[in-house]
Amino acid sequence: MPLFTLAIRTSCGGSTGMGHLKRLTALAQALQQYCIEPLFIINTPLQLTELPSYFNFTALTLIHSENNLLEDADNTLHIVRRYPSIKAIMVDDYQLGSAWEEVFQQQGYRIIVIDDLVRQHQCDLLIDSKWRGAETALSYDHCLPASTQTLLGPDYFILSREYQAALPERKASLAPNPFTILISLGGSPRLDQIEQLTDAFSHYWSLTTHLQLNIVSGNLPRQKIQSGHSRVTIDTIENVPSLYPCYLKSDLFVGAAGTSMYEAFACQLPAITFTIADNQHIPLSHVHDFGHFFHSNSPPWDWLEGLVRSCEQFCQNYSKLEQSYRNARCSIDGKGSDRISLAIKQLLSPAST
Repeated sequence: MPLFTLAIRTSCGGSTGMGHLKRLTALAQALQQYCIEPLFIINTPLQLTELPSYFNFTALTLIHSENNLLEDADNTLHIVRRYPSIKAIMVDDYQLGSAWEEVFQQQGYRIIVIDDLVRQHQCDLLIDSKWRGAETALSYDHCLPASTQTLLGPDYFILSREYQAALPERKASLAPNPFTILISLGGSPRLDQIEQLTDAFSHYWSLTTHLQLNIVSGNLPRQKIQSGHSRVTIDTIENVPSLYPCYLKSDLFVGAAGTSMYEAFACQLPAITFTIADNQHIPLSHVHDFGHFFHSNSPPWDWLEGLVRSCEQFCQNYSKLEQSYRNARCSIDGKGSDRISLAIKQLLSPAST
């Protein structure tokens, strides 16, 4: 059995989706370069055998505590104490906060938090990759103990190492044919919402250019989503270890303003994005800094025809619109996991304890 030095507490499955687990897997892989071996402690309705195939770390499931945070902390602490080599707890879970973290600090553990909600924490290291313009560096000034180290902004966006590769040149064509759109509605997509989008493209697509829709279907049951248009082809992407190759093969990303949007930015892939959850609301100036000018802070269900027309504009003016992403003020270089791993290594070194 590996000698675990770090416990990672998160949740996945059900309404939570797989986003937290996916980014933590990428970070855990980067931590291995410093011989930091993580033990995952996961609150999930899934069996361990149902976790995605890309997850290849040791994991234990947590007894569900019905939103009793202190009971959750006690259950987690009971697991951690079985492994005396564990010196730090990393937590990436919107349901857990400062009261939960304080339980572990009182037991002498270092606390590492990944969050983007700008709230109170009791931790030694806080990581928030969200870009908030000029306020980014000041976001947590009144939320943390003075001794807490912070890693803030897109330099710390957690991605797998493949995103560090030099990006290939995109098609030089003014109107790629077929025009390939990658669609993602987050880690827990609903079939009815996917069908609303695909029905809209089948109904409103008016260009002679052939349209290829690749839909990230997550854990939805395997099934064929039909197109009602002779020039629209629909395929689904199911439980792939990484969407990176899909971004490189696409001409446009359409989807929710979550992790996939920032992955698209890292690939300098043009995008049309929207909000489908409360925590996805973004001041427009913040996404403009990434060269992204096609975002709506409202769900697409009331403007589906407008969404399709915007995609047609991208298809017809591709070279011009694509340039804004290459010349953006902000970028994501794919090295966030390495930067965070180094900070964690330094936090766990004997000199810092």
